[in-house]
Amino acid sequence: MQQEWGHVFDLHRVSAVDAKARGITGRDGCRLSHIQLFQQAAASPDPYTIIMEDDVYRTAAWDTFWPKISEFLDKQYRDWDFISLDPNLVHDQPHITLHRYNGLFMRVNQFRNSGFIIYNNLFLERNLHKLQHLRGTFDMSFTHDPIYRKLTPSILLVRQRTDRISEITGKAVTHYGDLYDKTADILLVAARKAAVMPGSDDA
Repeated sequence: MQQEWGHVFDLHRVSAVDAKARGITGRDGCRLSHIQLFQQAAASPDPYTIIMEDDVYRTAAWDTFWPKISEFLDKQYRDWDFISLDPNLVHDQPHITLHRYNGLFMRVNQFRNSGFIIYNNLFLERNLHKLQHLRGTFDMSFTHDPIYRKLTPSILLVRQRTDRISEITGKAVTHYGDLYDKTADILLVAARKAAVMPGSDDA
């Protein structure tokens, strides 16, 4: 993570909840791990928090897009709740809808994966009680909620490594590579239809 991201962000490593030690499922461990981070972010004076899993890496488009996204975040637009840079848009087709938000982002109604998400801290503060009581597969519980305002760049900026076993399902995630390739195609088609220009500065 330091090699991949240390020159971009001031990283703070947080140990996940040890599900085995607590005698709980991996899904519950994931949920509790996220809740702990959400509690910290909600209490922070910062406008947003980036939560990254330790297996994410940048795509070739990162260097072009991130400076513009960073500028967008610094302007403190707050009509969004969270932004995913590594969405999986394949599983839920044809239920996923993508609409132009601005020259950088698409509005997305739902997605899977939570490897790299930028959270609006006001969203976490206002919804902490509700988030704390979510059950089931935690990330899908809020990434599928139609109430929340979700954005994703019009091009895939982050992917997760595929040479591992999922802590949640206990299965290999080799197929993630194919899912990301298909997601990149979905974003490209949606961006063309919406006339979103990569690198546009009308944020």
